[in-house]
Amino acid sequence: MNPELNDDRDKDMSKQLPPTPTTEARPEDVYTEPETVEAPEPQNDEPATPMITPSQEPKGQDQDSGKTLAIIGIVFAILPLQLIGLILSIIAKIKAKKGSSVNTIAVVGIVLNIVFGLISIGIFSAIVLTAFNGINELTQEQSQVAEQRETSAIRNKTATAQMAVISAQKIAEAHNALEGAYPKTTDELQGVTPIEIVSTKAMTEEPTNPSIVEYAICDEGASFRIGYWNYNEQRVAYDTEEDSAGSEDADTCIVVAQLTATKDAAEAAEPRSGALPL
Repeated sequence: MNPELNDDRDKDMSKQLPPTPTTEARPEDVYTEPETVEAPEPQNDEPATPMITPSQEPKGQDQDSGKTLAIIGIVFAILPLQLIGLILSIIAKIKAKKGSSVNTIAVVGIVLNIVFGLISIGIFSAIVLTAFNGINELTQEQSQVAEQRETSAIRNKTATAQMAVISAQKIAEAHNALEGAYPKTTDELQGVTPIEIVSTKAMTEEPTNPSIVEYAICDEGASFRIGYWNYNEQRVAYDTEEDSAGSEDADTCIVVAQLTATKDAAEAAEPRSGALPL
């Protein structure tokens, strides 16, 4: 298509169109935008607080809390609470690791708690060992004292029993000096001096009083035998004077009684028999 022909056609069509009426704009029909008065900006020296989104929240709080636990852990390391201090220091180190930071105080706390913990264990062990040795020594000393007391008590009882044997011999000799024979019954024993008859049976166990002895007549009254309790050997022993010609043969001796032979009873029999004093 020829462009010149199109231009001529457009010119002809524009001539045929009626002219467009023009109207003048009135002042009241013209819209004017009102003037805006800007308010004065407030005079504030404080800087504006920046808005922080959740993604921009600082991580100092976690770091501070980790350092606080680490410091508390070091304090516990100095006190005798190293186990708690070690746990707190480890927690502080874990928090610092999660926050991608290095908590040197936590590492120091872990080391101090381990070192001081080992020292505390050593001191405690030494104290326990010393106390145990002291208690052991004290127990041994008390045991030795108890043994010494027991030995002394046995020695005293044996000496008392032997003195009772001598007293019983004096009583028997007093009866022989008066009657020309050794006592064969309890009445004859009590006839010499007032004595306590405990039993008419043979002595088979430890008596309640070391002054209790066993009196037996032997050889049909020709001699006698005195038995007493040997506290060292825990058995009945016999001790007869040589001049009484006493026999220790159980088949020829008959037990008359167990009696309490005291020094006072023997001394009471002496004036009547003229026996020598103890």
